[in-house]
Amino acid sequence: MAIWFSINDYGLYLRPRAERWQRDRVDSPTTSVKMVRMENQIVSKYFSHKDFTPDLAQALERIAKEHGFSLILHAHRRQIYDKLWRVRIEGMWQGKQAMLRVENLKLETDEETIRQAFRAQCRGTKVRPPETYLSKPFDQGLGYAFSIEELVEGQPLFDPSGDPQQACAAFAPFYRELRRATVKPFWDTPGQTTREYSIAQMAKWHELADRKYPEHTAKVDKLVSRLRTASMETRDNDLRFMHAHLSGADVRVAENGEWVVFANHYWRWSQPGYDIAFPLWGMWLALPTDKLMAEDVQHITDTWMAMVRDELDGLVTTDELKFMILNRLYGSLLLDLPAKMNLSNAELKRLEWALISEAERLLAAP
Repeated sequence: MAIWFSINDYGLYLRPRAERWQRDRVDSPTTSVKMVRMENQIVSKYFSHKDFTPDLAQALERIAKEHGFSLILHAHRRQIYDKLWRVRIEGMWQGKQAMLRVENLKLETDEETIRQAFRAQCRGTKVRPPETYLSKPFDQGLGYAFSIEELVEGQPLFDPSGDPQQACAAFAPFYRELRRATVKPFWDTPGQTTREYSIAQMAKWHELADRKYPEHTAKVDKLVSRLRTASMETRDNDLRFMHAHLSGADVRVAENGEWVVFANHYWRWSQPGYDIAFPLWGMWLALPTDKLMAEDVQHITDTWMAMVRDELDGLVTTDELKFMILNRLYGSLLLDLPAKMNLSNAELKRLEWALISEAERLLAAP
């Protein structure tokens, strides 16, 4: 059966069926679960990573033959900018609907190991990772890892291109439950402060941008330098353990009301507020082409800030979120804008101006 791809600019959202979106998109446990020790590095492997596209068909054929997975269609794929590293494919396995996840990037900590740590804590709550039927870690000889897991038919947590108020109304109760369910980090802190972590993170982004988009980087360097300086003005706090990739597509609402969390390779220690700034940033980049204006970006920012103030008291502060918004603007202006191949030049310039205007607005705010 033919397998149909549908892909956008940065590989977050795919259409698996003609009539609806599928967006899957972002402890110390009990003694029965082995301690996880290392967070995964994805973006920093861009230059060393081999695009999976030329080898994907052969890998899928081998998995299908050896493990009895019948491929139906490609539902979702992840990329490091323009390089494919993971696909999720809908199909049948042992007489039931299932999803195959296959990747050619060797992770520091296998995703199934992280899911086991997550499961050990989330029992009795409304959040969980997907159920895994079969999992094989990265095989150096084959060049890939894979797992077969349940097909979750529920809807995405929110539409990143939709109304930010609806997105926040869906996100706040999920986030409260996720924080309640995962009170123990899955592995020990790396020992960095937020400032030390941010310095290393921003340096990594700038190095990648300078190598990949040197002319663009030179153009925005003065503004991103100001963003870097401003984002360091927060108090130097401890890092917080979190799922750092909670876009609307990374969580599905199952028929029984459970929130099923995907992209569990993105659990890590990070700056407080980063896990809120990430889905906010995703809404900026998913703005429809008729809403690429400064006021549209500001509306998203202000709506999420209000949600934190009104709905997430005691979990994250508006100051923490603001500094992480500056952090996301830094990364967006350096890397995300030049990677948005789905926009025309005129649309890209409008989005760039909208993000620059938002950066200037927040830099000027007390």
